[in-house]
Amino acid sequence: MDGFAFNSAVLGLVHSMAHPLSAHCGIPHGVANAIALPYVMDYNLDACPDKFARIAGAMGLPVADLDNAAAGKAAVEFVKKLCSELSIPALSQRAEEHAAQAGPGRH
Repeated sequence: MDGFAFNSAVLGLVHSMAHPLSAHCGIPHGVANAIALPYVMDYNLDACPDKFARIAGAMGLPVADLDNAAAGKAAVEFVKKLCSELSIPALSQRAEEHAAQAGPGRH
């Protein structure tokens, strides 16, 4: 029943990417979401810079004098830095660890 609710909730790309990361790479679901978030933010930035500029403002970043694209990029960079400070592994790091654990030809 939970799956039906999730499928109709339109949770977005971050959450959609987190499921296979968790299932195939053994990454805890919350960590998988955190790993995917800055990549998805960066991907979506060009499509809606005004929304990311508002996010940057809500984060308290000093973006009042920046255009929407630059302010949005500041939000993305802030999330990348926060993930690093929280020791959230980079996607490439987790992929390399998974491939090493899977063994030759099994990744």
